[in-house]
Amino acid sequence: MSSRFCRYELRTTHVGAATEFYAALFGRRDLIIRELPVGARTRGAPAHWLGYLSTAELGGSLVALQRWHGHGAMPVGARVGDGAVVRDPGGAMLALTDSAELVDAGVAFHVLQTPNAGRAAQIYVELFGWVLTERFELGSSGSFQQFAWRAGDPNAGAIGDIAGRPEVHPQWQYFFAVGSLDAALACVREHGGEVIGPTELPDGRRIAACDDPQGAAFGLVEC
Repeated sequence: MSSRFCRYELRTTHVGAATEFYAALFGRRDLIIRELPVGARTRGAPAHWLGYLSTAELGGSLVALQRWHGHGAMPVGARVGDGAVVRDPGGAMLALTDSAELVDAGVAFHVLQTPNAGRAAQIYVELFGWVLTERFELGSSGSFQQFAWRAGDPNAGAIGDIAGRPEVHPQWQYFFAVGSLDAALACVREHGGEVIGPTELPDGRRIAACDDPQGAAFGLVEC
């Protein structure tokens, strides 16, 4: 049994502006874009992308959260709909959902930035059935441990250690697939976003980290 991210939701301070930005960038208007909840604003949370991790094969989100709580994960706010928003043991925010439905948002790579990458990798493997694959170095960003949802699957993402990098906070970053990275980055800049990179993964794919005009972090990967 294993779990994977099955849908993605942008929580933002300006739904209309964000909708136009991502429509220009990806040519689609069917992404899930919602107002940043009042409770999140009160806690000082910025606009952000939230990934939903399916727990359908694991007995549901309540069971998964109960197991995860023993490792230090904490729910954030009240349970909403078919799941719950959670901070993982390293402080990164994500959501658990009872649903197994895959809602295609175009995300091709998932990066967890966490202060203890080794422990995080062990916990996600133990609780969610992921499989660790190759490691790689990414310049000043350090070492990353890649993972797949299941044995034999292609790499779904990587876990990086931010210990000693106070400028980076714990977070899940979602990298959307684009045909031309250069064209996509030009579009991000033209429409008021910010870009860091690009850089190259070991498999030759180029990626870049971005912020949209409301400050929500996301990434682009050339596929």
